[in-house]
Amino acid sequence: MIGELIEFILYLPFAFFSPEERLKRKINTLDLNSSGEFEEGKLYKVIGSVAPLKTPLVSPLNKKECVLYDTVVNQVDFNGTEQVIKDRKGREFMIEGANYKCLVKLKGSNINLKRKNYRDTGLLNSLDTDLANYLSQHRVDDKSFGLNKSFQFEEGSVSPGEEILIFGMGKWVTMDGNDQRIFQFRTFNRQQLYVSNLFNNKKKL
Repeated sequence: MIGELIEFILYLPFAFFSPEERLKRKINTLDLNSSGEFEEGKLYKVIGSVAPLKTPLVSPLNKKECVLYDTVVNQVDFNGTEQVIKDRKGREFMIEGANYKCLVKLKGSNINLKRKNYRDTGLLNSLDTDLANYLSQHRVDDKSFGLNKSFQFEEGSVSPGEEILIFGMGKWVTMDGNDQRIFQFRTFNRQQLYVSNLFNNKKKL
């Protein structure tokens, strides 16, 4: 009990001052931009609905159409838990608010999605064909000495129409085949784009 208390006390400063927590506090202090007015070189925070620009992706586990997914597989054994698959893919999309439409370019961005448990498998809970094939595609063996290994499957995704938070900078660009200029959020050398669906009802992370 005392040892656990000491570990908790030692963990508190790290949790509060970690880069991720400092970034969240910075984002939460910035007001949402709902005016639809954007300038290059300025930081913005927007929350809007996702609209795909091309054919949506399909998430590997839930088979949902999406513009972005984050799939994680952890292997569980006597030594603890080890992440054996980190599968994240995304495509450029449009974010739409009441007064604006902006492009979002994901390359180089910091993506933080809400993942949910999809399935746990183990000695007495065999993999189905789809999950076994998914492990095989990522060169992960599902058995050891003929026995089923234990896995935890998690997945998060952002589907068309869902809301997402964008924090970062952008530039005005011209879309292919269209003379209309549009503001594009993207990562710059001095500012990484942050993309997340982890905000609460008060629009806070």
